[in-house]
Amino acid sequence: SLVRLQEVVRERLAQLKEADEAAAQHHAQEAELHELQRQKEELLGKVKEARWAAERAKNAQDGDSVTSRETSAGVEEHSNPSSRSNSDVGLKPEAPPERAPEVEKAAERPASPAKGKGKGAAPKAPPKAKAKAKSHHSAVSNGFVTLHWHVIKEEEKLESKDVFLSRLEALKMTGGDGGTPESLAPQPVIFAASEEVTQVPMSLMEHYWKKRDSFAPRRHSVEGSLGTDSARQSLLDEKKLQMLGISLKRHEHRNQGVKGAEAIVSIKCAILRCDFDVLHIECLSVIRTVIKQHENDGQPVTTFVAQNGEESIHGLRCPIEHRLVYELCKVPQIVDRLECMLFHQTFRDNLGNCQRDLDTHYKALEMLSRKRQTIQRFFLTALRLGQSLNRSSKRASQAPSGFELASLEKLAETKSTKLPRMSVLHFVLALLRPQEVESLFTREDFTELQEAAIRKTHKVYSDCIEVAQGMYSVQNICQTGTYVRPSGEAIAIQRRRRTLPARSSTKDEGDVDDDDLFFEVMTEFVNENLQTAEDLSERAFNLILLYKELAIYFDDLRSVYPPPKNENDTRKDLVEVFQRFAAQIQLHREQVESEKLREFLEAGTFSTTPPGTPRSTPRYGTPRRR
Repeated sequence: SLVRLQEVVRERLAQLKEADEAAAQHHAQEAELHELQRQKEELLGKVKEARWAAERAKNAQDGDSVTSRETSAGVEEHSNPSSRSNSDVGLKPEAPPERAPEVEKAAERPASPAKGKGKGAAPKAPPKAKAKAKSHHSAVSNGFVTLHWHVIKEEEKLESKDVFLSRLEALKMTGGDGGTPESLAPQPVIFAASEEVTQVPMSLMEHYWKKRDSFAPRRHSVEGSLGTDSARQSLLDEKKLQMLGISLKRHEHRNQGVKGAEAIVSIKCAILRCDFDVLHIECLSVIRTVIKQHENDGQPVTTFVAQNGEESIHGLRCPIEHRLVYELCKVPQIVDRLECMLFHQTFRDNLGNCQRDLDTHYKALEMLSRKRQTIQRFFLTALRLGQSLNRSSKRASQAPSGFELASLEKLAETKSTKLPRMSVLHFVLALLRPQEVESLFTREDFTELQEAAIRKTHKVYSDCIEVAQGMYSVQNICQTGTYVRPSGEAIAIQRRRRTLPARSSTKDEGDVDDDDLFFEVMTEFVNENLQTAEDLSERAFNLILLYKELAIYFDDLRSVYPPPKNENDTRKDLVEVFQRFAAQIQLHREQVESEKLREFLEAGTFSTTPPGTPRSTPRYGTPRRR
């Protein structure tokens, strides 16, 4: 062991030496890069100055060629002041006071004079310079941290068209003495003070505000990693590697005293023994994800070790994580084992959720089944009213066989021409007896339908079948040793294969591994929960039978059966249809009562006065006595 320790120390020293040499070479390259950037900035500045010089020369030539034309245009405009404008003559607008140095410099450049009317298009003017707070030489970075603030803009000339300005001008004109009000007098601004302030010395600026060098290589300690860890090879996905590292840390935290290689042995033993007290479900889920991705990528860690030996794992980045993947891949059918273990751990939670969802859906569907007679009265009344409306109509059908469930929404959308606030749904409810309307859908009925609609019928059924199929797959492993994946592929699970390395030189190296308790744990799990899973699948089957029976009763099977899988399905969920229908019934039922539409229809009057509106004359037109 001492010789091995010396070899490890020599290897680390050699790697540290190589890292220092690489860092020195990197610093040299960095200095060369900074020098090239400085030269680039200088060349850009020279190119920009040459471009402006060429523009000034071109503008000067254009000005000499049109001098006589400019003079005549100026005389003509001077004789006719009413037609004078900056666009007709080649004059620049008056520059605002206190312009920035860049703007003043741009204003000194000769502008290209415009041609007179009918003389053709004016030559293209040079680009306008924008006001900047910095000069050309300040464009080069000074190496300090940049403060991105909102700069106060230069004072702009106010126009007389501004509404608020016109009100101020009127105030000054009506002030009496013609003086400027005190509130409008020029006031000093905060940045116009002439007091001297303390300047920060450049030494402090460089110490506190110097930019950090983004090219500096990250250094690692000898205890943390060997050399520059970022330069070492990684065979796993970066995200999966990070997830696995976090899971290892949590496993070490839960199991005090287990670190590094001992943590790998602990996790592997827990998987073989199905010891869920040692291996928590979060860690198990992450390991399943990483190992599954590793197999989909062609098992790069296993291939790398087969070519370079197990000691080569120490040269990889994050060697502990790579070692864990390599050791777990020795377990036969590790991915399928992990799937069964996750099913074992989540069975109770999934079973409880499925049972609650089934209970909720059963309540909603059984409630609809109990109210068949009342719902039938409503549907027949709506059918008769709709047939009366569509009588002798060439566009609308008489619906001799009834209407689809989707037509329930049309009842609330079709309004009366004489009573615009009242719809067909209002009239149907008013034509029913009050006790029938009250018993149609109560608030409790609406709550049951709403809770069932949130859970979706197809999802409830699919979750229950998935739990039952998972149980049957585990049962098949215990009976035949074959696991049927969700895709339908059958995989043979090997029994009791030795997967752990020998912990002593005297241990038997046979094929049997006493730590592999997968089959025993799964057999016990199936024996305890198989009947519960079968009961769950039977209840789910009966739920769909009840759903289909109601769809047949409402004579719209093709619109609601089988239940839709997602929002893109053209079919509708029967529970959702009646949940929306119940909401409409509650709203319109209250309006029928408040507007007294039933009394209005029972009286047989056909006045255009909306229900609930006070009348100035008796119902039958008899004048009131005074």
